[in-house]
Amino acid sequence: MCSSDLTEARAALAARIPAVHRSKSEHYTRLVRQGRVPLRAGIKRLLKEAESAGVALAIASTTTRENIDALLGAHFGGRATERFSVIAAGDAVAQKKPAPDIYRFVLRELGESSADCVAVEDSVQGLAAAQCAGLFTVITPSDWTCGADFSGADLLLTSWDSCDRPFLELEYAFAAKFSRRPRYAARREA
Repeated sequence: MCSSDLTEARAALAARIPAVHRSKSEHYTRLVRQGRVPLRAGIKRLLKEAESAGVALAIASTTTRENIDALLGAHFGGRATERFSVIAAGDAVAQKKPAPDIYRFVLRELGESSADCVAVEDSVQGLAAAQCAGLFTVITPSDWTCGADFSGADLLLTSWDSCDRPFLELEYAFAAKFSRRPRYAARREA
């Protein structure tokens, strides 16, 4: 194949990417709406505990907003997105994970410093993005990422169900790393 044929073939392939991505997203949202995409173990409890403690929640994802809305709606109901102060999908930034752009965007929208926030991730790319943004990073590997090297994570859990009180465990690990008193647990103990 000559160089011009290769260039044309690459251009044709690149032109098909948006259609393939749209098709994948449509398939995913259909599966979610059919109840065939469960939440990761312990996530509902973690979110409930964090909300009860008064923590602002945000989503920094490289997927589409449509996929996020479908997943939240299927598992938390029609007003699920209102639980989150910021929901940032992959189209909000120029570069996807492992670039830190999505996390930096969310931090700006929240008006928060990375020193006061925690990222929850399940992939090597997510870990790299969160750490590059300066975030304390908790990893709960998925079925697809369980063999990856997450030795750089600040906290590694097999799942959120592996803790009796996942938010409290996360907060104490976060506070210990920065040698400070847990902010939310202190409120509950007062």
